[in-house]
Amino acid sequence: MPRIFRIIAGILLIGAFASCSTYYQVYEVDSPDIILYENDYFVDTSTSLHVIYDFWSEGGIPIIELANAYPDTILVDFRKSNFVISADTFSFAPKDRPDSVRNYDNDFGYNVLFDAMPGSVYIPPDSSFIFEGILWTFDWSGDVSRKKPSERYIYSSSPQKMDHLFVYSYADPSGTQSPSIRTDTIYHRFYLSSVTQVENATFQKRIQSELLSNKFYVRPESGWPEETRFDIANTLLSLFLGE
Repeated sequence: MPRIFRIIAGILLIGAFASCSTYYQVYEVDSPDIILYENDYFVDTSTSLHVIYDFWSEGGIPIIELANAYPDTILVDFRKSNFVISADTFSFAPKDRPDSVRNYDNDFGYNVLFDAMPGSVYIPPDSSFIFEGILWTFDWSGDVSRKKPSERYIYSSSPQKMDHLFVYSYADPSGTQSPSIRTDTIYHRFYLSSVTQVENATFQKRIQSELLSNKFYVRPESGWPEETRFDIANTLLSLFLGE
């Protein structure tokens, strides 16, 4: 093959590989229990312990904020608190995990998977304990494709659900004893309500222009990653050039 034709063929191959679009799948999270949104965050302010969820991440690892709106310190017991995913229940902390030795004041504390969550934490008034929960999924959904780019679900038909239960206690001045310790629970149900497959350029525009705290994304499991495509294209170009 003449050198000029090898060059043209090589350039066309690079263009073909480089122009192949990377696709992402964007999942939307909904809840039958929390209807209050602030900037697309799930926010529950119905009790003395306010709970805020931000799901935007790869795989849907939520950032969870527990905020004390009570005039006294709240004790959150992670040994009794748990999360449920795919019908499997897990405690946030093992039953033999000791209490935290300090108060948390708007502190980003732990990751449930990779850090040793304390058995319980003390949250002073007007303060928060913030941690990362468990991821939803890294699975590439087969319900959507380039020809069928989106799919919606209701709670009963959702392919995945996740629940959170928080057990907490505080001094109750209205109790019969002084001080009377009251224990309450908060329970939140979440489910995947939609999945949309989008091309990389659209994905980049969305993350810059939209509020996405009730969504998360998954990278493709198959196909050529961008770096791999360019490596292959460069190798082919070298072969066509006879280098």
